[in-house]
Amino acid sequence: MNKRQEILQSLFGMSENERDGVADKMDRDYYEERLVLIACPPKSASRVFEGVVDVLAKHYGPDRAINLKITPSAEIVSPPIEQLLARVPHEVCWRTHSPPSHEILHAVEQLRIKAFVLLRHPADLIVANYCHHHGNRVNPTRSGYIDTALSLLDVDRFNSSNLEDGIEMLLNSLFLRQLLDLMAKWLHFRDSDLSMVARYEDYASGFVAVFDDMLSFLYPGAVMEERSTEPIRGAFDGFLKQRKGYEARYPKGYSGKAGIWQDYFTERNALSYNRVVSGFIEYHPYASELCDYYEDLII
Repeated sequence: MNKRQEILQSLFGMSENERDGVADKMDRDYYEERLVLIACPPKSASRVFEGVVDVLAKHYGPDRAINLKITPSAEIVSPPIEQLLARVPHEVCWRTHSPPSHEILHAVEQLRIKAFVLLRHPADLIVANYCHHHGNRVNPTRSGYIDTALSLLDVDRFNSSNLEDGIEMLLNSLFLRQLLDLMAKWLHFRDSDLSMVARYEDYASGFVAVFDDMLSFLYPGAVMEERSTEPIRGAFDGFLKQRKGYEARYPKGYSGKAGIWQDYFTERNALSYNRVVSGFIEYHPYASELCDYYEDLII
C-alpha cells in the first residue's frame, strides 16, 4: 500500500476497491480537473454559484459530454467525501457550510481541487437567515431545536418573537460568532494558489462581472463563448427578484439585496451586532483577514 492509499484509508475509511480506484484517479489528476469546493456561509447564494460552476464545467470542463446533475435543494450539504467522489464527473461541486476542518483541508490538499470561498457582509447574512427561518415558522412540525448549519435555533421561542427580537436571537446566540469565524478561517486556511474569493456584493450586483474571473480560475486559457452565457444567466435569473408567493418570508423586503440590514435592523439590533463584531475584531486571530474584504464590518 503506497502513502496515497494509506491516506485514503485513514481519512475516508474507504474499502480496498474504492481506495485503489480513487488513488489511481488521483495519480492522473482526475479530481483536480473535475471537482470544485464551494466553502460558504448559509444564505450566500451558494446554490446559484454552484449552478454557474456546473454550467461552466459543462461547456469548458474536460467532460463536456457528461450530463451534469445540479445538486437538489433537499440534498444534504457536504456529503461524505467518498460518496461525492463516486459521483464525479456527473457532479462537480462539493459545497460546505462548515468551517475548515482537518478532514476537509486534508482532502483538498490530497485531491488538489480548486475552491471558491464565498463571503457576504455578516449583517446581511443575519437578515437573510432570519428571513429563511421566519418563512419556516408556518410549519407546525418544526418545534424544539433545529440545526441551522452553524448553531441550534430554539424554534418555539423564535416563532413567538417579533422581528426585532428574532434578529436579536441570531445576533446574541452563537450564530453571528460562527458566521464570522467560518469566513475568517476559510480566508486564512485556503490555498491561495488553488482558491478564489468571491464576495456576494460583487456578484449580486452583476454576476456577469465575475463570469470571466471564474472561467479563468477554473479553466485557464478558456475564452467565454456566447453560447454559454445564456445558461449562466439562466442559473442567475430571478436571484435579485422577490419570489412570488414568498412575500410573507420577507417582512421588510427581499433579503437578497446587498445592504438589506439597513431595512431590517433597529438601533438595538445594530448595537448588538456591533458589540459582537467588535469582540471578534479584538480577539479573533484571523479577524483582520475578513476586515480586508469588509472595511465596513462595524456598521
